Amino acid sequence: MAYVRCTPFLTCKLTEKRPVPVPPGFDWQGHRGARGLLPENTVPAFLRALEFPQVRTLELDVAVSKDKQLIVSHEPWFNPDICRLPGGAAISKSDSAKLLIYHLTAAEIRAFDCGSQGTHDFGVSNRCPRTSPPCAKLWKRSRNAGFQPENSTLEH
Repeated sequence: MAYVRCTPFLTCKLTEKRPVPVPPGFDWQGHRGARGLLPENTVPAFLRALEFPQVRTLELDVAVSKDKQLIVSHEPWFNPDICRLPGGAAISKSDSAKLLIYHLTAAEIRAFDCGSQGTHDFGVSNRCPRTSPPCAKLWKRSRNAGFQPENSTLEH
């Protein structure tokens, strides 16, 4: 539901020439972390989102690994636009459809690099080697950083 409420505000803000007041009750979200600043769906990206005092919700998607771990990932496969194979080779579009997270263990998933490549969507995105973290690791690090969620948006 938050997406429906937010979309008109964000659309208006992009076309507005002067500052737009934030509507009361607006839900500031760290969408896939601070994906415009750091590689999306990584622990550093979510911790960076928490540096913004307005953020009260961390939005993330999860997939289940072969060994039944919840892995933070927008897709249930490795996106070739942001991830590389263990060893650093590029992932082809046809191979990405075969690299399903639920076919791999959490240890195998950690060998993929989903940060060094950067993203084409955001020119300011830092590039650094990162993996898709287990959900439990993300929540532990977020809580250690003082995050007390007011809302949860967990998708699969």
